[in-house]
Amino acid sequence: MRRGHRRKPNIGFSSPREARGLTRDGFSQNIVHNAFEVEGKKVIIIGSTVGLKKKMELVKKANELGVKILNLRNPSEFLARVQEALKNRKEKTQKKAEKKTEKQDKKEKEPKESKDEMAEKLKEEKRKVLEGGR
Repeated sequence: MRRGHRRKPNIGFSSPREARGLTRDGFSQNIVHNAFEVEGKKVIIIGSTVGLKKKMELVKKANELGVKILNLRNPSEFLARVQEALKNRKEKTQKKAEKKTEKQDKKEKEPKESKDEMAEKLKEEKRKVLEGGR
């Protein structure tokens, strides 16, 4: 190869044309992004941009139709793990919401100080600071 020039492509070790793009089982690879695309296929690959909830739907639909998913090792284990994670996430958000409402209730129960009382407190704090500075 000469400097400053790219290598020219060679024929190389390509697979036969009939076998290109097929899995080891001989099925064509179909990338799926929604539940409608699962129907009528034997083997699918779930797209990388599909979210968790939609991926869960796709796995359920594939199990119903008997479709094999190439990029999931154990679909039933995946479903169990995801459902548990979603349940934990939901509980966590509920706890956060409860804490927030408790905090707001606590704030509302505290008696509010009038403007005069606030002004007096500020004056006292200023006096303390000034006296401490001398």
